[in-house]
Amino acid sequence: MQGISIIIPNYKGKNILEKSLPSIVSACDSYDGESEIIIVEDGGDDETAELLKGKYSKIGYYKLNENHGFGYTCNYGVAKSKFDIVVCLNNDVVVDKNFLKYLPEHFSEKDVFAVKIATKSIGDREKIKEDYILWRYLEFRNGWIYTPFKEIAKRDIQMKYTKNVAGCAAAFLKAKYLKLKGFDDLFLPFYSEETDLCYRALKRGWKIIYEPRSVVLHKEHETISKYFSRNMVEMVGERNMYYLIWKNISSKKYLFQHILFIPIRIIKGMLKGRVWPLLAFLKALHHLPKIFKARHVEIREIVRKDEEIFDCLE
Repeated sequence: MQGISIIIPNYKGKNILEKSLPSIVSACDSYDGESEIIIVEDGGDDETAELLKGKYSKIGYYKLNENHGFGYTCNYGVAKSKFDIVVCLNNDVVVDKNFLKYLPEHFSEKDVFAVKIATKSIGDREKIKEDYILWRYLEFRNGWIYTPFKEIAKRDIQMKYTKNVAGCAAAFLKAKYLKLKGFDDLFLPFYSEETDLCYRALKRGWKIIYEPRSVVLHKEHETISKYFSRNMVEMVGERNMYYLIWKNISSKKYLFQHILFIPIRIIKGMLKGRVWPLLAFLKALHHLPKIFKARHVEIREIVRKDEEIFDCLE
């Protein structure tokens, strides 16, 4: 069995880790191959280090001097990892005991970049639906890329290959992850970095496989909502979608639709009293030189067309 490194970004998450780490440690103990857990503290200052020294001394721990965001912290952890498969986990994810068991077999298949882990989501008052998972779609509609999550029955999912992973829990082949230079810092502090990473892999002709037997439970937004206002979160999400489209979309048809709908999105936002769509667009414009530099790199690597990804993959 191939070795697996689990990377967990953390920011002042001691109380959250106390709930999630027992399941992750149990999964590593149950796995037949080698494994390691690496926690990267993203500039926070709580008692996480003391928690690990006491109960989890075998877990690798690194502390960054300042707060960067999810993607940067994952990249740092991957660089410190020692195994060929890396699993990036949110600190608020509770995992099934055997969730590592079924991952390695897929990476023997040529051109596989990532494995989509089956994710169950639960809010403060929600009950877990045992036969349902949270499925993330990827759609191009009205000049915009949408990545909606929908709760669907596992029996209804027929696709082996898919377009995206859930950022809270995903497995990657480390060599390909590093070839892509991991998550792009442009998307910091959060949102759409995993979509960008997967889309770049798909454009290169690589594959993403869905593994229904590998299951995790995610309590959404448990960390983000503590430290960022709703308007800030919405603005960052909108801004990062501009980054995603301007950096990766090469289809003239899709780009024409996108340009046509930009003023419509902004005007609709203003009519509803929302200023963040305009702010997001202006902030994205500010980074155009950096975006076009990255776009130049991606254009040279195209194997799959945008239409093939959106129209032919689930």
